[in-house]
Amino acid sequence: YEIAPETFRIPAILTAITCLCALGTRLRVKYVYDTELHALLLQVVVVGNPGDGKSFTRPIVKNLLAPLILRDQELRRQEQAYNDLKKTAAKNKQLPEEPITDVRCLQNITRAKLVKRADMFIRKYGEPLAFMLFSEELSTMSEGNKKAYSDLRTIGRLAYDLGASFSTDTNSSESYCAMVDIIWCSLYCSTPAALDEYMDKRSIEGGNVTRHVIADLGDLMGDDAPVFQQITPEQQKLLQQTVDQLMHETYTEDGTIQPIHEVPMDWLDNAVKGWCQEQRDQVLKTGSRALNCFYKRSSVSAFRMATLCYHLWGEPDDENVRRSVCRFYCFMASYILNGLMTRWGK
Repeated sequence: YEIAPETFRIPAILTAITCLCALGTRLRVKYVYDTELHALLLQVVVVGNPGDGKSFTRPIVKNLLAPLILRDQELRRQEQAYNDLKKTAAKNKQLPEEPITDVRCLQNITRAKLVKRADMFIRKYGEPLAFMLFSEELSTMSEGNKKAYSDLRTIGRLAYDLGASFSTDTNSSESYCAMVDIIWCSLYCSTPAALDEYMDKRSIEGGNVTRHVIADLGDLMGDDAPVFQQITPEQQKLLQQTVDQLMHETYTEDGTIQPIHEVPMDWLDNAVKGWCQEQRDQVLKTGSRALNCFYKRSSVSAFRMATLCYHLWGEPDDENVRRSVCRFYCFMASYILNGLMTRWGK
């Protein structure tokens, strides 16, 4: 927030929070309107016209996800070594077991490969972990492949919540058959036209849009190119401590994963109920079906963000901290709702 130009501050915050939520994949929280625990899963789209500076997301992602990206690179090398061995080994030679890897940072991926990677989590740890999907251009996620777009949208609806299983069961030798819980945090950069292509009428009616947070850069015609300040050593140290904390809360030194940690957020329940009631009052006054549809998951996404902030603050029983987190929840819930209503309210 401190280093970003004013127009980019909220999008920069959302970019960072998405990365940190992906790192905090072992965190859970009880949402007041649900009986099951939530993982801190976010799906954010940074929207801007070509040349408006959407690539500001890249250094933030690389900085915050550096240890996870490095870990993934090492695991992919293991996969490459095994594939090379398969190609060169004699047909009658007994091969070692395929390495069970847990690669989590993804960009372009097929449905079969995604199911396999999600199943690797279950085979290795017995529980799902959150993927982190990042693309500087949403259109390149499935360039020239409408079926891949459809797969991404379908799985994306399920990936927003824990417990929504996705399965593949085919005769194809190229496929991977399994029933898995696929969960992810996603950060896409998109032009308005690419977002409209991705969120077609079926996606709007199917609920894809309600799961997304729209960080719109707005109309920057005639503005100077955005200039971000350099991160100071003190700021970088704090960021590194935060990333290290979340990595430590996910992985153990002996190659397993940490137990689930439930963040106590029941103190925020009344604020959530109050904000949601305000939206229901507006629904009754305006008769807006869009508002009635959009406010519910706007609250959920904002609540997940607030949970991360409270956890990183140390979960203190401190009135000032809780008041700040409550204000953050209310601001983000309204921001998300306004973004959805502006783009798809009609």
